[in-house]
Amino acid sequence: MKQIVVIGAGVNGLCVAVQLAERYFNLANVTLISEEISPNTTGDGSAGLWGPYYCGKTPDHKLVKWSSETHVFFHELWMHGLAGKIGVCLQPCMRLTTDPNGYPEPAWKEIVFGCQKMTEPELKRLSNEHGRCYTGGYHFATFTCEPSGLLPYLFNRFIAVGVALGHKNWLEMKRCYQFEDRWHVSVLHGYTKLF
Repeated sequence: MKQIVVIGAGVNGLCVAVQLAERYFNLANVTLISEEISPNTTGDGSAGLWGPYYCGKTPDHKLVKWSSETHVFFHELWMHGLAGKIGVCLQPCMRLTTDPNGYPEPAWKEIVFGCQKMTEPELKRLSNEHGRCYTGGYHFATFTCEPSGLLPYLFNRFIAVGVALGHKNWLEMKRCYQFEDRWHVSVLHGYTKLF
């Protein structure tokens, strides 16, 4: 059986661990190693607004795929009445620009709810209100998430699969990387989309 070690129990690490543990149940042993777990992670003091942002040169088709999976995950939590417990909230949003070229049509516009290009009167009103000169934008509804609620939920899903949790500090985690090949263990640092 494949041995997989995920390092870090923050939002990304725990999401990766849950995905692997649930998708590869009976095919791989997943161990989560972290110095801290919720409520003592950095993520517990943060919140997030769903939406691709500062994605570099990531191709649009990948952004849409990954972003859609995360949005669907939040939507399912919201639809099943878990939003209050987990800290998921549906919020109206605007993305505006002052770029002379305007705001290009977002690749993710079909993922969010009600995404529409802002009209000239809307841009003019917002420009006056904000003391800016907006040249384009979109308004839509999307989700916010508070990790202080999401992390315990994910942790319980991880434990429910019957997997292992290790408490390690950074030096002990570094040793995991050094022995990765010798022990035939796949070591993953939490680094991917939520779901």
